[in-house]
Amino acid sequence: MARRTRQDAHATRERILDAALVCLLRHGAAGATLELIATECGHSRGAIYWHFGSRQNLLGELSARGRPDASEGLQEVAIRQCSDPFRLLFADLVRVFDHTRRTPRVRRTVELLLRSGASRELGGIGDVLAACAMPEVRMLELVYQRAGALGQLREGVDAATAARSLHAIAVGVLLGSILEPGILNLEMGAARTVEDLLRLHMAVPFATAGTWFTPCAG
Repeated sequence: MARRTRQDAHATRERILDAALVCLLRHGAAGATLELIATECGHSRGAIYWHFGSRQNLLGELSARGRPDASEGLQEVAIRQCSDPFRLLFADLVRVFDHTRRTPRVRRTVELLLRSGASRELGGIGDVLAACAMPEVRMLELVYQRAGALGQLREGVDAATAARSLHAIAVGVLLGSILEPGILNLEMGAARTVEDLLRLHMAVPFATAGTWFTPCAG
């Protein structure tokens, strides 16, 4: 019985999140009221508050849908032990792109977040995204620091600056692939864009070492 109750609660939360995403994409932040979300999912406003506590919490969980499972991503221990940090980094970025490409729900969530996350129109979701970006950038910086320690980082490249640049490019690639899929696609174009940037950051012997990376899986 308890297991069934947990399953029902999870299903209800998912319906509410689906409805919130539909309403935000359809009506924008100003028009996506809790009343509309409640109507869309077939539950009451009270049910929304019971499951999420606040609109901010609802938005926070919605934003989490747009990110792959962090447990599968870059880990500090793996970075510090890695002898090929740029390959590790590239593989993780391809994983993110591929996850977004293959999962329609994630794709729609990413579209919503990237279209409106820089502003405060979604009731502070920009702060949620900023908080998520900080550890991501930190992990990227650790990769660059590891590459520097191994002599694989191009002379004069600052690890912190390079990490922020790569993060900005990756976000831009995601947004571009959604808004202009005919120009930039996640299957090949995204991986190639990131590869080109990484090669600019790599020490010359590594940056010119033939086909060092493999493209995103089809």
